[in-house]
Parts: sequence; structure tokens; C-alpha cells
Amino acid sequence: TRFRRNQDMLMQTPDSTPELFASDLGAARAIVETALAEGRDALSDEEGRAILAAYRLPLAAPASASPAAGAHFAQPLRIAVGIDAAIGPVIVFGPGGLPKGIAIDRGVALPPLNLTLARMLMDGTRIGGVLAALALALVKVSQILTDLPEVVGLDIDPLLADAHGIVAEGCRVRIAPAGAHPHRRLAIRPYPRELEKLVTTRRGQTLLLRPMRPEDEPALRTFVRNLDPNDIRLRFFSPIKELDPRFAARLTQIDYDREMAFVAVDPAAPDGGLWGVMRVSADANAVSAEYAGAVRSDLKGHGLGRLMMEEIIAYARSRGIEEIWGSVLAENTPMLALNRKLGFQIKTDPDDRSVVHVSLSLAGQAGTPPPTPPVQGS
Repeated sequence: TRFRRNQDMLMQTPDSTPELFASDLGAARAIVETALAEGRDALSDEEGRAILAAYRLPLAAPASASPAAGAHFAQPLRIAVGIDAAIGPVIVFGPGGLPKGIAIDRGVALPPLNLTLARMLMDGTRIGGVLAALALALVKVSQILTDLPEVVGLDIDPLLADAHGIVAEGCRVRIAPAGAHPHRRLAIRPYPRELEKLVTTRRGQTLLLRPMRPEDEPALRTFVRNLDPNDIRLRFFSPIKELDPRFAARLTQIDYDREMAFVAVDPAAPDGGLWGVMRVSADANAVSAEYAGAVRSDLKGHGLGRLMMEEIIAYARSRGIEEIWGSVLAENTPMLALNRKLGFQIKTDPDDRSVVHVSLSLAGQAGTPPPTPPVQGS
């Protein structure tokens, strides 16, 4: 029962976190870099409080940091971060104010967290109260770990909570120089915001090209629902009317370390207006990757298909993937024509002549950065 409940929770569409809070990453990074330049492995109490302030976590006044300061708060809690040798950073949530070495009723989770995962972490304990404020605090701590790979330890104890909200008495932070690949320390690769960029179609439409996020699930289902039936058949190799919610959730919950899906959205549209999707999924050794994608049926002729194909190829090349391939129906002449223009090899499947295997060798081209020009005129 617990397994099924956890699976159902993971398939829910998580809340969007980027709009939930603002942060001052520049200020937080300056604090960490200054401390490292001075040869320190820990921040001072004042610097720890400044890190929390940069992420808008409520703080008690320094002068009142005493038991009396939080007398009206019912629950002393703790949010801590540690580094596991095998899986990297972990977030611990539970009661606060306990002697060291005592662990009662606590939960552990892997960053990055969204609100859904933060609530799951809290559900693993018997702690009640202001769940919304606590969940947001956990998401903010997760964001600190994502933004600042130099943070190797963090301890907010006590974090005082009652019906009026939460307030942190302080924060102890340990630091160390980040490695060459800072995001690889995380067991789950965070959303790669650095891949977001504006692009211009052949007809002059400005779109935002970005990695897919879990909260795109409703937009993806609408996108597929509005595709021409023949386009759906060419994409999925069978006629479907609607994406099953579980399948749609699977398509939008990206393991950014093993796969990538780019979406082109209209930033001016109130619902995010999804114009196209292009994804690539690598094998276990990240040597070969399969691609697939689609563009809105009513928006063909904008050059968006080629633009997104070029972007996914550049991404695969930058990740060191040696080959990108796909299966295309033989009757899908526009896609096969695009494959030829991009240098793909075309081979008919000997076991099913209705299917064509296309492949593009990227061997020897690893490490080449993705193209940066935002305008694609061809």
C-alpha cells in the first residue's frame, strides 16, 4: 500500500517552484566565495543568517535568539543537510532542539525538491502544523544546495513553527570548494535552467526554448489532443485520442542526467502555448540516444522542426553522445527530408519496410557547445 501511494504521489503534477519565491543568488554566492578565499570551511553565524535571508527564509532578530524568543511557537523543528559518500547531499527534516546523536521521527529526502516531494518528506513524520510554510522552507533549502555546490553541510536548528508561520533562529553552514562537475554530486540532476533561451522562427515569432518541466503535463496533454490525427499516428505509430495521465506524467518528469526534452513555448500566451516538443533519451552508457518529437499541426512552415532538431543534436553532442537515432514511418516524407538535410543516414528496416531507421554519428564531436545564435532562418 505504501509503495502504491508513493508511486501515485510521484505521478502527480508538482507545483511550479520558480514563481514561489525570489532569491538573491549573487549575494549568497559572494558570501561563500569570500569565506573560501579566506581558507575557511564554515560560515560565521552572521553569514549563515545572511544565506537564509538571501532565500527569503524568515529569521528571528539576532538579539532575541534565546528560548524566550520563540516561546509562542509550539514546535521546534530542524532542517539539516549532510553529504552521503554514495549518493551525495541529503535533506533531513524532523524535531529540533534535541541532543546530538538522537534521531526521533525524522524523514530524509534527496534534493532537488518541489512542493510535492517536500510534503512527502513531511508526511513521513508525525509533525503537523503550518505545512505550507514548512514545505516552502524545504524547497528553499533544496534550492540553496542546487545553487551553491560549495555547501556541504547546513543545519537550521531550531526552526520554530506555529499557526502564525515559521522563523529560524540561525543557520550553521559548512563549505568546501566545488568539483569540476558540481551538479554530479546530486543524486538527481536539477532542472538545467542554463539551457533556456529565446529563439526566433523563420516567420519572426519569438519563442522560449527550454527543458521540459513536470508542470508541463497539462500543456502536453492539450498539445497532443490538438494534433492532427495523422500527425499523431506519424509520431506515436498508432492512432490515439488522448495521452493517459500516467504516460503524460512520465513524459514530463525528466531524468535530466539520462534524457532531455526541449519544449518551444510562446512566452506571451497566458497558458504557455506549447508549440513543439523534441526529446532525446540516452542508453545506460550514454553512447547512443533515441530522438522523437512533434510540432503543432497548425504551425508547420515556421522552421520550428529543424530548429528543435538542431538544438537536440547540439545538446547530445555536448553531452558526449556518439550517435543519435530514430525510427520514422516511411510515409513521413517531411521528417525524412529533414533527416537528410541534417546529415542522417537513412536505412529501411529489413523486418518492416514501413519503418525507416535514421542515424547521425556524433563520434569525435563530444564537448562541442550547443549553438548560441537565437535566429534560425533555414
